[in-house]
Amino acid sequence: MPRYLYYVLLAALCAVLFFWRLGGVPLTGLDEGLYAECSREMTATGNYLVPQCNGETFFDKPPLCYWLQAGSMHAFGVNSFAARLPSAIAGALLVALTVFIGTRLSGRSAGVASGFVLASCILTTGLARMAIMDQLFALTITAALGFFILTYLGLISRHGYVWFWAAVGLSVLVKGPAGAVLIGATIFAFIAIRHRWGVVKEAVPVLGIIIFLAIAVPWYVLVQNETGGAFLREFIIHQNIQRAMGEDFHHNLPFYFYIPIFIMGFFPWSVFVPLGWMARVRLRPSDKLQEGFLFIAVWMATIFIVFSSARSKLPSYIYPMFPASAVLVGAMWSACIKSGKLVSLRRYAWVALAIAVLIAAAIQIGQQYLRKPIPGLSTVLLLMGASLVVSSTIAVIMLFRGHGKAAFAALCAGTAGFLIVAFKLGLPIAAQTIYNPVAAMGQDISASASKCDAAYAFDLTHPQPALAFYAQRPVPKVLSKHNLSEILDRPGKCLLVVQDNTKQGIPQGGKLIASHGKLLLYEF
Repeated sequence: MPRYLYYVLLAALCAVLFFWRLGGVPLTGLDEGLYAECSREMTATGNYLVPQCNGETFFDKPPLCYWLQAGSMHAFGVNSFAARLPSAIAGALLVALTVFIGTRLSGRSAGVASGFVLASCILTTGLARMAIMDQLFALTITAALGFFILTYLGLISRHGYVWFWAAVGLSVLVKGPAGAVLIGATIFAFIAIRHRWGVVKEAVPVLGIIIFLAIAVPWYVLVQNETGGAFLREFIIHQNIQRAMGEDFHHNLPFYFYIPIFIMGFFPWSVFVPLGWMARVRLRPSDKLQEGFLFIAVWMATIFIVFSSARSKLPSYIYPMFPASAVLVGAMWSACIKSGKLVSLRRYAWVALAIAVLIAAAIQIGQQYLRKPIPGLSTVLLLMGASLVVSSTIAVIMLFRGHGKAAFAALCAGTAGFLIVAFKLGLPIAAQTIYNPVAAMGQDISASASKCDAAYAFDLTHPQPALAFYAQRPVPKVLSKHNLSEILDRPGKCLLVVQDNTKQGIPQGGKLIASHGKLLLYEF
């Protein structure tokens, strides 16, 4: 096969996994609703300086992701596709950047293999199809660390250090100081292992520092001045320091949390990471290639250890180690295929098959614990599990027959099939009872309320920030019956969203004008 066709296939895989049916279901979960609504309010108010969500200041994260989502909404309208498009683009760029880094370190075959590994692992597609900032954050982290190591090894020009500082600045605009901390900790650990402290002076060019300051500092200064210091108190102290110390009881999880997350999120390639370490990583490297893979190993370990040490945890936090893991595994597979030495791959392929069987069994058993059965979900989960099991079986057979490329392709196809079934069939089924009612209710609010009418949500079991997004207006939460009574006593029309199991708690006199799932809309 001509070499360029591998790039075409990789681009096609990214197009299908990241962009196809991107807006097929409404916004899902808390974070998608929060970030999309914050971006929508930027477009509605024209205030791009101080983030707001549901009419209140929102200092959860810096604004780069919101700016990109707002720009997408200007181009494509206020909808889930526009909100998710920046994440999908960031995912595609991250795959391309991983190919570039892998190619510079180990050659074209290894680079392309690294791209396929990253694109086909489970968590990559999940994050690329959500209106959250983890793909964009991983892109900036990967760009910074990639430019650093390639410049350090002399594989690109010294201008790479300037690009490094630009990427650090962008990371600070995505998630704040966390980006600079991860990048700095990784580089510090590597330099300490190699005892190359002289590189610090080389990696801090004046132009690079100027670009970093120009990117990272102005917004922080402006928003701090605009909010009278409130931003610093909320974002830096609460969202970063206190969360890391465990003062976020919703996300406090044990230190070993990321072990199963990595195994599942990077599946099936997580199985081959130990083999990649044994084959490629040396504490005392003898050439540039070995030194590059030592940096890759430090990159992976630093991010894993930093987030495992923090008490507040979410599955997506360790995603910035996935591109490094893809470079390691891609290079290892490429070398084994070229040399024809597939024996070690066979052993690990058996492990991948065993884990695939466990995943297939777990998702079938897990549906039995749903509060309410979802019609059609069982068949979808069966297809998803079968995709992993069949592809892993084919990979084992191909490796025993000496066909390394076919085994690699089978593993890529297996997770691709798993993911396509999930977002083509699984998510629409789940959306019927979970997400569609919220979107439909928001649209009814938008159709029923004039600009001067108020809309509120009372006593909802789960936060529904997407309600405001689809209503295209703030729908603030009412926290108590007393507050509700005060609101309803005000002059003018008021719309109120409640759940069918809590409607007894609202005052008499409301007119039911819409019902979607468990959600009811009353007019007062």
